[in-house]
Amino acid sequence: MKAAVVHKAGEPEAFIPYPCQDIIQLCLEDGRLNPEAAELFRSFCDLLVAYYHIKFHGLLQEIKDSYRVFNPNADIQPLFEETIQEREQMAKTVVSRFAAVLERANYYPLPNAAIQQALQERSLVQLKTEVDFNDFEEFLCYYRGDVDTTITVKKFIF
Repeated sequence: MKAAVVHKAGEPEAFIPYPCQDIIQLCLEDGRLNPEAAELFRSFCDLLVAYYHIKFHGLLQEIKDSYRVFNPNADIQPLFEETIQEREQMAKTVVSRFAAVLERANYYPLPNAAIQQALQERSLVQLKTEVDFNDFEEFLCYYRGDVDTTITVKKFIF
């Protein structure tokens, strides 16, 4: 699939292809910090990781609390039934908070035009997909990274 996908104007891709601990290790291996400064840096990194862990845990809990009324596999018994207005707000919360998580993880919303184009083209495995978008109240698709590669596929005829 080759679709026209546009990031925010002039914005470089923010994805860093290393785990957090590897980045910290690479900084420490740079050799510019004496042992005491290196230990302070490591402590600072531990605090920063803990801060984001707590921050995202709260966001995850908010998503889970709002999704529970829509979860078809829920085994939790609610104390009360939500009103239609509360359910609508919970649905908005799930979508907006989940989108915020994806965007903070450097994912971009895939434009509807790119989705429609992909559904019209032949896929690598020769599988034609048809989707009735009327079955969904909302359809969101995110991606990270642009890859433009030519793949050669051998066909075997039996």
